[in-house]
Amino acid sequence: MEKDIKWLMTPHDNFARYSGTPSIPVCGTPVPHKVTIAIPTYKRTVTLRATVESALAQKGFDDYDILICDNNPERGDETEEYVRSLASPRTVYYKHAANLGMTGNWNRIVELCKSDYFVMVHDDDLLHPEFLSRCMRIVSDKPGIDCLYPKKKRFSDDDIDYPELMPQPVFRLRMCDYLPSNPDAPTGVLFRRDAVVALGGWSEEGYPSADYYFNVLAAKKLRVYRYDQPLCMYRWSINESQKLETLLAFMRTCQPLKEWTGTQLHLPARWKKAFARYFNGHLRTMIKERYPAEYPEVDFSGLELPRDGREAAEDRRITKVLGRLISATHFFERRLCRRY
Repeated sequence: MEKDIKWLMTPHDNFARYSGTPSIPVCGTPVPHKVTIAIPTYKRTVTLRATVESALAQKGFDDYDILICDNNPERGDETEEYVRSLASPRTVYYKHAANLGMTGNWNRIVELCKSDYFVMVHDDDLLHPEFLSRCMRIVSDKPGIDCLYPKKKRFSDDDIDYPELMPQPVFRLRMCDYLPSNPDAPTGVLFRRDAVVALGGWSEEGYPSADYYFNVLAAKKLRVYRYDQPLCMYRWSINESQKLETLLAFMRTCQPLKEWTGTQLHLPARWKKAFARYFNGHLRTMIKERYPAEYPEVDFSGLELPRDGREAAEDRRITKVLGRLISATHFFERRLCRRY
């Protein structure tokens, strides 16, 4: 289905569509805090334990609670038993009466959050023990920040090692930063709640690239900053995003967004299409390598793809050159701004 890119890139209410599905408070009492660590979950108790432990282990900042939103309506399951066993005054746990889906769970978190800020962390990722102390110090110094995107460090079950923290810069992100790629999943990101409400939350119509659409719109409408500090441990594994149908959906949802962003930045038509073609060509190669049996029957109609090797090389060159130019825009910011 073709995306209505103009509508997707206009703030609109993504919360109302789930209003008919209540969230049932299971344990804990919501109390306003400065910040909430919000964990969306669904049948992942094994990894959820480590995520919650990393949330409870925060040092140097105490004005926070932990909000767990469970997309599994089944009562008395393993996740519910685990959360009840915590008996932590910081922990608030809700079960939705029905599965709201990924973006629905994200949006419900915003509605249930009572704090000024929230950090969403996926139920298989980890927060550095100094995540809150570092990030809240920054927003205290720079109260105008709406979204703060710390860097992420990938890890696997065999390689869980929190990085040593050194002073790092904080600088503004703009739409051009998201033209080459989307490096920012919503896990391990600090959001100002009112700003996310004003933007309308995450749009289900952008799935599976709802986070990409949100990031570009946020960069256009809000005050978004990068913190060059690896404060989130991002689990790297083969998951839903590597399925054939999901890879194709990435191509069909990202192409109009890249072209729209290029138009907003007044790029020449040739350059706009180069970003989409390079991205689609990369995913097409991935599909061919991972799904050789299914590849001959895959429908790539309507997608921008390089016609031959020469055009593919030109697309790669344009993408890399513009990517370097975009990175260079932060050269002086990185060196002149305060480090945290």
